[in-house]
Amino acid sequence: MFVSGVNVCYNLPDMKSPDPGVLMDVMKFALGALACLLASSSVNAQEAVFVIRHAEQELTGGVNAGLRPEGRERAAYWATILRPSGLDLVVTTEIKRSRVTGTIIAEALGVPRVEISEGASSGIAEILRESNPEDVILVVGHSSTIPKMLRSFGYVDTFPISRSSYGWLFIVTPLENGPPAVTRLNINLR
Repeated sequence: MFVSGVNVCYNLPDMKSPDPGVLMDVMKFALGALACLLASSSVNAQEAVFVIRHAEQELTGGVNAGLRPEGRERAAYWATILRPSGLDLVVTTEIKRSRVTGTIIAEALGVPRVEISEGASSGIAEILRESNPEDVILVVGHSSTIPKMLRSFGYVDTFPISRSSYGWLFIVTPLENGPPAVTRLNINLR
């Protein structure tokens, strides 16, 4: 684990058969850290925003490709991992792979899903502050939009997302003063 100011990174090794118990322990750790940070967060900001990349996309279908079977599996697994977080809302882009990933998670957790345009990703923080000021939210983005989303929340570090990486989970916790606390978890299913 790497800790620097308000940035926490935990890389989980690749696993052939992911152990839900291990992942739940990691998630509990992250949520525990989040709870400590919430005590110092502003009452006028989101409790927390989880940001993930859409799950594995089909190899055909171009820009609006759907999900491969392992992508559907990953989306269901994200729902299992995020269940204890108390999500209130899932936000996706209009692009099919984001929409399908978010729909699988939202339906599994019994929460609503809303869409924003992919172009609005860089302003996601302002959109959520205005429309869902006290909610716990999952945003399903893309490798090209997640860095913009994190910057919109005030996260100043750069973190490129590889086009072949689908396992990053960012937990953004707004703080009263200064940049948000950001916890990064890398959860690989294979």
